[in-house]
Amino acid sequence: MAKRIFNGKPAFVGQALLILLPLLVLAVVSALSLRQDRILAEHEAAERAQAIADEILPKIWNEIFQDDRFHTNYIAGSETLSFAAGPQGQLISPPPLQPVPVPKPLNLDALTSEQKRLWLSARQAELAAHGAASALCSDARFS
Repeated sequence: MAKRIFNGKPAFVGQALLILLPLLVLAVVSALSLRQDRILAEHEAAERAQAIADEILPKIWNEIFQDDRFHTNYIAGSETLSFAAGPQGQLISPPPLQPVPVPKPLNLDALTSEQKRLWLSARQAELAAHGAASALCSDARFS
């Protein structure tokens, strides 16, 4: 029978290293692979975003030049549109559009006598609450 020689080092340390070393190598390779995948995904996303922007730009450009409000800021002889913003980022030029129009009272003096008579009859029908149909008929005759 062979005698076992004990040299003082436990055998399980070597076995543990043989198991953990491939695990460590796989973890490092996986981390590098994930890093490369992330970089590749970011690059592909940037290319796709640029392609979409290139596709949409002519459509937006045509919409801008078809809208008459933007022609006032077009500088003749140049290919640029411009705007100006204040220190807090508020639009200065062109002036911003109001989201809700401000009503202006009707100047009765500017109406002809017939228009004035029709307007007052429409208002009376509306205020007297003779019904919506009566007020609408009066409004229709005015316009």
